[in-house]
Amino acid sequence: MVTSIKVRLNTARCNKEEMFPLVFQLLKGGSKRLIPTGIFLKREWFNSRTEQVIVIPQQYGGRVRRKEINQLLDTMRKEIGNVVACMNSKDKKCTIASIAMAYRQSKDACYLSTFIAAEYKQLELTGRFNTRERYQSLYNSVVRYCKDCGRSAIVELDDIDESFVISYRGFLEREGLKKSSIIAYLSLLRKLYNKACKMNIISFKGSIFRGNVPHAEPSEKRAADAGLLRLIREVQLDAFPELISSRDVFLASLYMEGMAVRDIMNLKKENLRNGVIFYRRSKTGKLLTVKVVPELRKILDKYGSEDSYLFPFLLSDQHHSYKDYRNALRRLNRHLGKLEVLLKLPLHLTTYVARHSWASIAQICNFPVEQISQALGHSSTKTTQIYLKGFNHAVIDKINEQVINYFGNEESKVYISY
Repeated sequence: MVTSIKVRLNTARCNKEEMFPLVFQLLKGGSKRLIPTGIFLKREWFNSRTEQVIVIPQQYGGRVRRKEINQLLDTMRKEIGNVVACMNSKDKKCTIASIAMAYRQSKDACYLSTFIAAEYKQLELTGRFNTRERYQSLYNSVVRYCKDCGRSAIVELDDIDESFVISYRGFLEREGLKKSSIIAYLSLLRKLYNKACKMNIISFKGSIFRGNVPHAEPSEKRAADAGLLRLIREVQLDAFPELISSRDVFLASLYMEGMAVRDIMNLKKENLRNGVIFYRRSKTGKLLTVKVVPELRKILDKYGSEDSYLFPFLLSDQHHSYKDYRNALRRLNRHLGKLEVLLKLPLHLTTYVARHSWASIAQICNFPVEQISQALGHSSTKTTQIYLKGFNHAVIDKINEQVINYFGNEESKVYISY
């Protein structure tokens, strides 16, 4: 059954200036659907026989505007025709409603907002909530940029070219963002742009980001040496009981081969079997195992309860949403920041310091990068230098024991004077 595609003025609607919306009318088997163009015209400006705009008064844009509209109509007609042909090739009995929906979806994919929304859903399905938040921050930033330069906040992916990138970078700099934040926003925008090109949503315009993304500066030191780790472990916190559990999480990360705090929060009693913790890294989905060393066992026994989580003061059966995770992470890092001040540490103390410290000490102990990477659960060569094939877990357990022995070979207690 043939699908008819016509351009019409929808005279059933009218705006304050007595203009009618210009639409594409799809007819098939007695059913009708209208696809809006976003354009409003007066009756006398449009020729329904030729389906073209014949005149636009000068105060509304004149010849230039008339040419733009007619070009848009030609483009939309071809796009709708392609969708109709594609749908009919798959199903001769496809409805006019399914054709209209397919066209809308194909157009929606061309907008930055809907493209990011699709990424949101995928990231939520895989539990990558931190990355999802970065995409949300990027979109909010682009909206502010559009408002700042007086352009529409509805950004098409095809609008992203070198001039857009340069202008957007200038806006980020005017906002006073740190260099690392500017790099993060531009890098994420570049990732979206490249993905849209690979999906053939937009055509590749060349390396529009080359030379327009600042070079990253060396990051501040995140690894604590053995002496600082002993200080953190042995300091007496009787006067600061609220810091004890946060310090325990920090140490637990060290004892579990630098386990990421998100994975620590997700640990349940069912993950612990026969003295070994089995878990999947939340960031990569990679299955990892950690042998429970005596130092870790003391901490786990300390927080035993009826709750199914091993660290119920972080996430629990009653509170385990993403919001609860964010609140727990902020609380952990706030407490570690207080500990940093109390001990007058020469580095910024966060949960991530434990992960970096474990890797740093393992390297000092002359273990190969491949084995260290295996323990950390990395999957990217940029992160770990070498792609990993897998190692005997007994080897990783031996590395962990030596790392713990390296920084734990002095037992002197430290007290805070205040």
